[in-house]
Amino acid sequence: MSIKPGAKMGALLLTVTLLLTGCWDYKNIEEVLYVTAIGYDYNKGNTIAYIQIISLSTSNAEQGSSGSQPQIWVGRGVGRTPSEAVGDLYSTAQRKLEWSHVRSVLISERMLSHMGRNGLDSYKRYREFRYSSWVYGTKEPVDQVLKAQSFFALSPLTTSMQSPRDSHSQRSIYPMLTFQELVLGMLDPGYTTTIPALALDTEKWSNDQNKRDPHLKIDGIFVMDETKSQGYISEKGMMGLRWFESDMIRTPVQVTKGIVSMEKAKSKIKFTQKGEEVFFTIDVRSHGNIVEWMSDEGEESSVANEVSESIAREIRDTYETNIKKGIDLYNFRHHLFRGRVKNWKTIKINESSLKNVNVKVYIDHGGKRTI
Repeated sequence: MSIKPGAKMGALLLTVTLLLTGCWDYKNIEEVLYVTAIGYDYNKGNTIAYIQIISLSTSNAEQGSSGSQPQIWVGRGVGRTPSEAVGDLYSTAQRKLEWSHVRSVLISERMLSHMGRNGLDSYKRYREFRYSSWVYGTKEPVDQVLKAQSFFALSPLTTSMQSPRDSHSQRSIYPMLTFQELVLGMLDPGYTTTIPALALDTEKWSNDQNKRDPHLKIDGIFVMDETKSQGYISEKGMMGLRWFESDMIRTPVQVTKGIVSMEKAKSKIKFTQKGEEVFFTIDVRSHGNIVEWMSDEGEESSVANEVSESIAREIRDTYETNIKKGIDLYNFRHHLFRGRVKNWKTIKINESSLKNVNVKVYIDHGGKRTI
C-alpha cells in the first residue's frame, strides 16, 4: 500500500518535533540571582561569607537607569570554613545562586591573618569561580563595602571594585591583583604579594541635594609574605612600589615648580653577591609630560633631572621604611631564589642591601605650552 506524500511530510514533522529539546528551563534574567562579588571575614574561629547580588532589571552598566538607584542585596552566612559559610546562605536564597559572574573577591584584614595557604581552597576548586576575579583587602566592614554604589544610577559593576582599570588608567598608584596572581604569589618561594586595600570615603563627593554617599577608594595595600600576612601599608609608605608595576599607565610626580605625569615605567632589579652579602641595583626608565608649571622659568633638562631624583628618593625611602619592618616589598629575596642563590632563605637583607637606584626620565612634551 502506498503512502500519500502528505502523510510522509506529517510523519517527518512529528519526528522532528519529538527530537527537539526546547528551552524548558528558560528563565527571565530578572529571576536569576547572579552573585557579582564575594567577601570573607573571620571572627572567633568562624568564617563569615558575604555575597553581593545586584538587580539586573534596574541596572545598566553603560547608561544609568532613569529611575531609582540599582538595588544591591548582601547576604551573610557563617560557618567553620568559607565553603560552609557560603552554604549557610542557600537555605534563604529563594532561588538558585549563579556563581559564574563573580568579578571581585574582598578579604577582611582579620581573614588575611587567618586564612593561610588553603583558606580559600573552595574558591580555587569550584568550577564556576573565575581566577580572573579582582582581589582586595579591607579594614572596613565587609558588608558596607559591598553595598557601596556608583555615581548617578550606574550599575554597581562600574565601581572601582568591579572595574578598576578605568580609575587605574588615570592614577596608577596601586597594583591591581587577580585571584590567579594571589594564588601564584602564595605558592612562589620568597614572594611578597601586594593586595590593594579598599576603603569608604564620605568626604570628597556630594550630589545636588547635598547628600554624601560613601564611595569606594583604594587607600593602601595589604602585604603577604607567601601565606603569612604582614599587615597594612598606607599610601605614603608604598609610593615607591608604583615604579615596578608592569600595568602602570599614568602616575603623577610633584616637583618644585609643577607636576609631571609619568607613563609606562620600565624597571629592572639586579644583584651581586659578595660572600654572605648581596647588593641590589634598581634601574628605572620612564617617559613623562608636564601637566602643570607654576613658573615662567625652567628648562626641560632640569625638569627631567628633578623628576629622576624624586623617583630615586621615593624608591629608596619606601624600601628602607618597609625593610626595617621585615617587609621585602620589592621582592629582593624572590630575585635571589630565581637567581639560584643557594642560601637565599637565610641571607641577610637590610637597609644597606640597596646599593644603587638609577633613574632615567624623558620629558616628551610640555602640553600645549613649553616652559
